[in-house]
Amino acid sequence: MKKTLIVCPLPLELGALKLALSRYECNESQVGPVKIWHYPELGFYLAVAGHGKTQFGIQTQFLIDQLKDLDAVICVGSAGSLSKEVKAFDVVVATKTIEHDFRLKFIKKPDPLFLGSESLLKKFKPGKKGEFQLHLGAIASGDEDILDADRAQELATQTGALAVAWEGAGLSLIHIWRCRR
Repeated sequence: MKKTLIVCPLPLELGALKLALSRYECNESQVGPVKIWHYPELGFYLAVAGHGKTQFGIQTQFLIDQLKDLDAVICVGSAGSLSKEVKAFDVVVATKTIEHDFRLKFIKKPDPLFLGSESLLKKFKPGKKGEFQLHLGAIASGDEDILDADRAQELATQTGALAVAWEGAGLSLIHIWRCRR
């Protein structure tokens, strides 16, 4: 049976997701040094993959290698809005992830980007979903806290992204980020 792995960068993000899923049966176990939670009724595993692109990518790859037979890996977590359309608590599903902090000094090339899975993206329809809006679009990813409006505007112009988050480029598959302003 195929399964999905959902990975969060931080334990705080995992805790919020587990709370939202508390009505479902959940089995906690260990995969090597990593704690995972299996939701059999929903068909997915949940785990923390770590902070930053490199740690997130390494830990996610370890889980993929150990769990085997996965049909999807999804990154979920918090992000910062780069667009006036994306409000606090909205959800952005990445059609592509743009690695904004990859800097070539001698060659001029576009920022690296990773396309989202077309088959998974088809399952998401943008629009109002209860108390939040669902957006489909680019997410900028880089190991940099974007804390001021000028840097956020610069990044929005550079990438055309709706939101920014650290870990997405470490996974480079499909990313779902809950946004905050």
